Amino acid sequence: MASVSSENIEEIDPTKLIVNYLPSSVTSASLKDLFAPFGTVEEANVVLDRVTKLSRSYGFVKFSTEESAQHAIDALNGKVLEGQAPDAKPLHVAVSKPPKVEVNLYVGNLLPTAKQEDLMSVFARFGNIVECNIPMDRAANCTKGYGFVRLDSKAAANEATKNLNNMVVESISGSRPLTVKRADSNNNSHGGRNNRFGNGAMDRRRFHHQPTRMIAPPPSFPPPTSYEGVCVFVYNIPPDMNENGLEELFRTYGNVIGVRVMRHMNHTSKGYGFVNMSSIEEANNAISGLNGRPISDRPLQVSLKRQ
Repeated sequence: MASVSSENIEEIDPTKLIVNYLPSSVTSASLKDLFAPFGTVEEANVVLDRVTKLSRSYGFVKFSTEESAQHAIDALNGKVLEGQAPDAKPLHVAVSKPPKVEVNLYVGNLLPTAKQEDLMSVFARFGNIVECNIPMDRAANCTKGYGFVRLDSKAAANEATKNLNNMVVESISGSRPLTVKRADSNNNSHGGRNNRFGNGAMDRRRFHHQPTRMIAPPPSFPPPTSYEGVCVFVYNIPPDMNENGLEELFRTYGNVIGVRVMRHMNHTSKGYGFVNMSSIEEANNAISGLNGRPISDRPLQVSLKRQ
């Protein structure tokens, strides 16, 4: 796994805290009152569900100084608020980390027989893989000689590029050195800003040759809006895995409050589903632990659901 780069470290604001497991009774005003004894609170917000307008059980607090923020963490992290049931979850207070910036990489000089799972295994050691695709030439029954790997951070993409560009990797490139660079680079003939997996003009010309992407949540099947928390998209679910099996898989990483496996009209699995976790931290833990993990010889693709 790649180390965090300096550019990502600089994006972290040590004065901004995320507070998980807030009781439903806590409002933005009472959240500010809760943290006020530790310093000047510049901003406090409880995150609400867009549909129900109810608390999603977490929020953010911004202090004027790093010292005040640290005092609040020391005092409130792991504390059960007064008036709560003895078995209520203690607060989890930590410095809020910025959302990860995904980077799509173009990988050239692939073997005609290169497989997606081999490409994933080469890149997996640098970070979490969000998407992976090798376009196929169906007429020739082989790859087009290039592919795309989307990693979940700039740091991971930079490490992968530094370690793999111009390197020979026999499993996917044979005796030829790989070409690895950002897919949205202006000098990349296969990548462009108009399409996450390639140049818009090129894709229109060859659309009938493009296979289905490894991961693409259909917009017509959103997860139930009655679920609260953070929604995670799961692709490559084994055909025999139901909601109970999926819940058991995710329960290791936190509180699961909703699970849905998408099915065809005949009730067979479509191979993807949604899991709602209690907090963004638990969702990220699940993504980190399960993305790329083989289940029944199929590597799971796990990522935050995009709106």
